[in-house]
Amino acid sequence: MTMQFTISLPDGLGHRAQANGLLKEEAVITMFEIALRRVAAERFLAVAPTGDDATMPQLSDKAIVDEVKRVRAARKKAAP
Repeated sequence: MTMQFTISLPDGLGHRAQANGLLKEEAVITMFEIALRRVAAERFLAVAPTGDDATMPQLSDKAIVDEVKRVRAARKKAAP
């Protein structure tokens, strides 16, 4: 699906945007993609548990090191 839109910008902003290549299709697409990622992150963070609300158990340093070693070994084994 392709959508078209028209945007009205104040003269100064429009000239600066055009001078910096921000009115090109590729730039506008990139700006939308960045904005959508930001919205998704904000929505996630709004509902994600924080601090004492987190339900994940606290891992010791040794447990973290052991897990990293396990993952690295699995990747090495799976590599061609």
